Amino acid sequence: MDESTIRNRLRQAIETSLDQAKLIILSVKSKYESDVSKKGALAVRPFASALANSLKWANELKKSNRTLSKQIDEFINSLPEAKDLRDMLEHEEDYLRGKGRKQAQFKKDMVVNGGKLSVKGIMPPSYNGS
Repeated sequence: MDESTIRNRLRQAIETSLDQAKLIILSVKSKYESDVSKKGALAVRPFASALANSLKWANELKKSNRTLSKQIDEFINSLPEAKDLRDMLEHEEDYLRGKGRKQAQFKKDMVVNGGKLSVKGIMPPSYNGS
């Protein structure tokens, strides 16, 4: 795959993340509780998916252009929760049913963006609180 395509996909994923984040922020700032539950909930999964896609394309760019390794590593390290958040939301139904490959590693309570956003997950039956 050529570097131009990779850069374009990375840019698109980042732009989508930002667009979805704006929807979440607007819903949280709304004085109407229904806005938070409807608009915010609708934006969370696409936001998490776009963040995870950003990491995927950043890793592809790193393979394609080693001179960007340091900058890409900084970007990737700034989003340590992105993949876990996406996985948590994507596989929520499986975990509720007590199924799923990675229940033991399933992130339950996540603090994202230096504590500015918290995400509460569902504890699997074997969760011991540690």
